[in-house]
Amino acid sequence: MAVETGKNRLGKFQFLALRDEVRQMVESGLPVNYIWQQLTDDKRLDLSYAQFSRYVRRYITGKIGDKSKPANQTSSNSSSSNKPQDAPASPSRDLGIKSFQHKTQPDDDLI
Repeated sequence: MAVETGKNRLGKFQFLALRDEVRQMVESGLPVNYIWQQLTDDKRLDLSYAQFSRYVRRYITGKIGDKSKPANQTSSNSSSSNKPQDAPASPSRDLGIKSFQHKTQPDDDLI
């Protein structure tokens, strides 16, 4: 079976090789788009800005969708303390909020 040679995951490998350098640049306050532009101009990185920014979030600043906590930051609190203690299980049940009921007939006083 022949090994397929192509660009599959080439950008990811390039990024992971530069991860420590990119981390230092991000921590020094440089914008992510500037870092990407410098690395692509120097032909050290061959991937789109969108993919580069996803890798920065995933491998340097935190997980995708979680922009509040960097990946290398550890919390001194236990994992169970991250959940809100006073949050109700279902706000509509505990607060007495009724669900929306759509009226199929219009009110006469609005027409």
